[in-house]
Amino acid sequence: MRKFALGFLVAGAVLALAGCSTPEVQPTSTIDPALIPTSAPANVVDANPADYDDGFGEWIFKVGDGPTWCTISPGTTASDPQFVTCEQNEASVAYDPVPAPADCSASYGYQIRLWGGKDAVAFGNTKQAQFTCASSSYSDPSQAKVLPSGSQLTVGDITCFVVDVTARCDNQNKNFIVLGPRAWALG
Repeated sequence: MRKFALGFLVAGAVLALAGCSTPEVQPTSTIDPALIPTSAPANVVDANPADYDDGFGEWIFKVGDGPTWCTISPGTTASDPQFVTCEQNEASVAYDPVPAPADCSASYGYQIRLWGGKDAVAFGNTKQAQFTCASSSYSDPSQAKVLPSGSQLTVGDITCFVVDVTARCDNQNKNFIVLGPRAWALG
């Protein structure tokens, strides 16, 4: 009985000390800067927003011939600011996983959001570009039209352009997001 009590006490002490240790922080993967578009191509073609209207008040497009798609939501007031969400299926990603924050128990690193310009700042959104913790897709790309490489779409404060299979979206505050099967960036 004493051996059992001693073993129980030792096991309890080990567990208590393990709980006091500092959690391991996973490093964020490094993306080759050459895969991150910094500006639209010199001969970029402006797309007609009406061609990408989903009929429900948003604009949705597939990114070139890749697995990524983006949805621009209009926003109407400071309490309902404009944003764009770009996303892709986890199975199509070739970059290292993006470590999820402790409060995210869903999928992370496959859906990224950029808030519009001044409305988002007025609303108090300090992180204008961020990954979202998502339990499902924001939108359904099955009926979306392709925004071809070398094209850009502007709706309100947000402009998105496509280079190969990667999208970059910028707001008027010079914040941006990039998402494609081999690259992501926030700025």
